[in-house]
Parts: sequence; structure tokens; C-alpha cells
Amino acid sequence: MHYLITYEIKPGFRRSTNAVREKLEDTITSFGNWWHYFGDTWIVDTDMTVDQIASAIGQHLMTEQDYLLVIAIRPPYQGWLPKEAWDWINKSVSQPFSNYRSTR
Repeated sequence: MHYLITYEIKPGFRRSTNAVREKLEDTITSFGNWWHYFGDTWIVDTDMTVDQIASAIGQHLMTEQDYLLVIAIRPPYQGWLPKEAWDWINKSVSQPFSNYRSTR
């Protein structure tokens, strides 16, 4: 299954957002095949459930100001991304959606 993972980490007392991001990246890349092109947003291809993903990532989110969204990806989808991003998505997701727009 393919999931979109996006999060926001707020700076906090006695914590480095860079250290948290490193832990999140290590955790997310351990899930399986992944794509990461911008900011705090990832696409992963994994056999894990949405609850398992959220739980694994949630271990690194420590304040009430941190946010997380994990959502399944299913066609159709649309956006403005570079061709290589759409190539990865269309190759990875089982039912490709070919009507995409490239970078603006």
C-alpha cells in the first residue's frame, strides 16, 4: 500500500528539530520503498498499516504542537511535480494516473 506521510515539527524546549527530523527520516526509510522530494512530506510503499506507521513515527513526535498525517494514496491524484516524481509515483502505485501536469 502507498501512503502519504506529512508532518510538522515545532521547536521545543531542550530538543533539536534537526535531531527529530533525522530520527523520522531513519524511521520512514525503514518502512520500504520511499520517495521524498519536498519538505516534511514522504510517499512510502509498505505492507505496514496506517496505524503501524503512525505509531512508529509518533514515537519521535513529542509535543502537542507537532502534527502528523498518514493517508493512503489511491488514484486519481493530481499536482504539479517534476517528471521524475510522477514517474516514481506512476511506476510505484498499482493503478497509474497518466493525466498529470509537470512542473509549472
